[in-house]
Amino acid sequence: MKSAVIITAAGRGTRAGGGTRPKQYRPLAGKIILRRTLEAFAACPSITTIMTVIHPTDQPLYEQAVRGLKAPLSSPVTGGATRQQSIFNGLTALAANPPDWVLIHDAARPLVSRTVIDRVIAALDQAPAVLPALPVTDTVKQVLDNQVIRTVPREDLWLAQTPQGFHFGAILAAHQAAAHSGIENFTDDASIAEWHGLKVQIVMGEAENIKITTPSDFHTAEMLLQRMQNQTGDADNA
Repeated sequence: MKSAVIITAAGRGTRAGGGTRPKQYRPLAGKIILRRTLEAFAACPSITTIMTVIHPTDQPLYEQAVRGLKAPLSSPVTGGATRQQSIFNGLTALAANPPDWVLIHDAARPLVSRTVIDRVIAALDQAPAVLPALPVTDTVKQVLDNQVIRTVPREDLWLAQTPQGFHFGAILAAHQAAAHSGIENFTDDASIAEWHGLKVQIVMGEAENIKITTPSDFHTAEMLLQRMQNQTGDADNA
């Protein structure tokens, strides 16, 4: 089976601060975030194509991020006005030489592990759509005008992560249907798959697979990265 991955990196990331440089091109512990994300997938032998969707003005930043990277990179694709449009652009570009399966991943999740990636790919043997997620552990409140309306049962609530995996033809058809219907407000691809009638299988994600969104997330990611590196060092010395 041929498996491709689309890395969505066309956003501006304004909530992350940091001036004019989008968050995916800012350094995390001395290495550009997008570079870390691409390296995670480059280390997976089952990934045959890595495509990044970028903002029209970010070509120089992208070239800097991938310089010297040994990976099955395809040419980057220009993103659209929304995340949904950007992914549709990437899927359309892949359709010229379609893979069997495609993973879709946020560039701002640079700590994704090989374990999670492999878990998603393995589940695609049994399901057309796969979502890594974590069960909600905190009490959840529904609020209106700063007043609690009710406590929401958390037993069946999960927090979605990426990479989300799909049979390529199925997710392309779902995106095409959404575009034809004029629906542009889906926030992830599993939502589009669900809307289109695909069964979405849950696999366990990881707490370390955070999405860098705010300035404090950089500090959290650096601490997680240091802990992960220390654990690897301990294993190597065992």
